[in-house]
Amino acid sequence: PGLDAVEFVASSDGREWTKIGDGIRDAEGWELAGIAAPPAGFVRAQGKAITSNRTTALFEKTLLIGREPTSIEAWRLGKFGSATNEREGDNLADPDGDGNKNLIEFAFGSDPLVNSSGGIPQWVSTPNGQEISFDQPLDVAGIIYGAEWSDTLTGGNWYPAEDLSEGNRRKFRVQPGSAPNVFFRLKVTAP
Repeated sequence: PGLDAVEFVASSDGREWTKIGDGIRDAEGWELAGIAAPPAGFVRAQGKAITSNRTTALFEKTLLIGREPTSIEAWRLGKFGSATNEREGDNLADPDGDGNKNLIEFAFGSDPLVNSSGGIPQWVSTPNGQEISFDQPLDVAGIIYGAEWSDTLTGGNWYPAEDLSEGNRRKFRVQPGSAPNVFFRLKVTAP
């Protein structure tokens, strides 16, 4: 169907959007005239159409302008068709329902659309303590890996594990201690 109205919005991060203007119909479609687009970030055209059965259909197209996509944006574009950190491609979404959020799937090179439960590295007991190690996928950039331990699961009592990483090989260790219970967690952060 033909569009009845188009609005242009912009975002620097692909999450928070600000209207920059209404579209103006021209011979080739719709344009944003007289308003400067931001120098870098995302620009989205959002269109509405009234269908033959009098319902409203929404259409949108998002473009990244002024810079190359980051590693995770390129991954989102390939997996979800949009580089933005929202909807199915949001870092905290789990579209395949396997319990691994998109940020985890990206950080460990798994497919967010195929159940990959069990594909996350596990802590193992060694003579030197508890360790976790894995290879960072070569096409993953911009991710900060870390590990922590605690003798309680309360919020403020987590301590950093020893980081023994070299190159793309990530390795973390927690020395044996005297606490009866010790808990471990792996952290993945996108700056």
